Amino acid sequence: MNEETKICAEDMESMLHFFGRVFGWKEEFKIVGTKQFSSSALLQEYVVSEDPQEIIGSRKVICHPKYGSYYCHYDVKGVNKVVKVLLDGENGDKVEAIAVCHMNTSFTAQNLDHPLSRMLGLKPGTSPVCHILAVGNFVLVQT
Repeated sequence: MNEETKICAEDMESMLHFFGRVFGWKEEFKIVGTKQFSSSALLQEYVVSEDPQEIIGSRKVICHPKYGSYYCHYDVKGVNKVVKVLLDGENGDKVEAIAVCHMNTSFTAQNLDHPLSRMLGLKPGTSPVCHILAVGNFVLVQT
């Protein structure tokens, strides 16, 4: 694979070609995403109800819906972790969430204009940062 680590795929063919370049054409992968088990209020407080479980895989592609296409990016260095976490909402909702943990945040801490730096006030040497993927986002994990 060359240096390309991201794609804005407007069709399934482009997306599959990118996945094939990342994983190889004969490798197997699984797709994981956040699942909400009830359809109550979307904005509410959630608490983690069980210990997170890491989803193991040597390569991972994370995809986010963007304006009728998907923005997908690949962690070339393999430093991000993907975990499944169960959440309980304040009104009884249950969510099986997928979180991506950026284990090396030094790239954002050194670039104060990076969105993560501004949102979280990251400074050099900051701890890992994890974020929950919303419903509709997904991760392909090499099995």
